Amino acid sequence: TTYFKTVDGEEQGPDFETEITVKPEEKSTATREPDSTVLEGLAEDAAAYTEDGYTPASWKAFADALESAKEVIKKEQASQEEYNQAGADLRKAEAGLLAKADKNALQAELDDDAYSEHLWTTDSWKAYEDARENAQKVYEDENATQQQVDEATTALIEAKEGLIGRADKAALENKLNEA
Repeated sequence: TTYFKTVDGEEQGPDFETEITVKPEEKSTATREPDSTVLEGLAEDAAAYTEDGYTPASWKAFADALESAKEVIKKEQASQEEYNQAGADLRKAEAGLLAKADKNALQAELDDDAYSEHLWTTDSWKAYEDARENAQKVYEDENATQQQVDEATTALIEAKEGLIGRADKAALENKLNEA
């Protein structure tokens, strides 16, 4: 067991006891001034981003959050809560930036239009047309995610592979006419 040998400069033994009263400090009358330092650093870092490579919708949200942050920084007598909220909004928008999807594989599948409706059964052609229409919408959507592009590409490939050829009735008619 450890004990203090001296308390307030007086020697004490191991059986020393004293009663202590803890009093709270007087409340400070000083007020804390709002500090925009963190927000300024976030805005400076965010200004280094460029629009290239991000979807238009995610870039707009980010650019709007950055502009709002800059306005709060310029605002006279902004509160700490305003600085904090602008910083949180900017961080959220930064985390929400989405990279533009690589649509090359989807474009290649859409460019492959060597299929004619008269060669395929009605049901299989309908499934192919639906997949192709959806793929075209995804291709034209500037805000499409990579997952959406990949799913549309896969669905179009599967629809192509699912096309069922129509029976050639001409050969059958020729055999019937010969008989």
